[in-house]
Amino acid sequence: MTNIVYQIKNLKTEKIYIGSSNNERERWLRHLNDLRKSKHHCIFLQRAYTKYGEENFEFSVLYRFNTIKEAREKEQEILESYFSLDEKNRLEKIYNLSKQAGGGDLVSY
Repeated sequence: MTNIVYQIKNLKTEKIYIGSSNNERERWLRHLNDLRKSKHHCIFLQRAYTKYGEENFEFSVLYRFNTIKEAREKEQEILESYFSLDEKNRLEKIYNLSKQAGGGDLVSY
């Protein structure tokens, strides 16, 4: 398995969700399943998905690492860069509610 940092990007608004996982395919399928059932843990991402539709979201891998620890550290670094912005700018750019890496990835646990 490859340890990754990924983003889910809204192609209409350019807003992103950042995450990490040790199973790329399973993580994307889990996000899709939750979004399709309107049960995603990130309410902002869920609302956007409902509004814009699945066809306007793209999953992509930003980084690959040998260990999940490295992936989590990079995810944390990215989240900190967004959470250092003032709240208005942050909310326009990122869906993540938690500034802690790995907050929504139950696949890796």
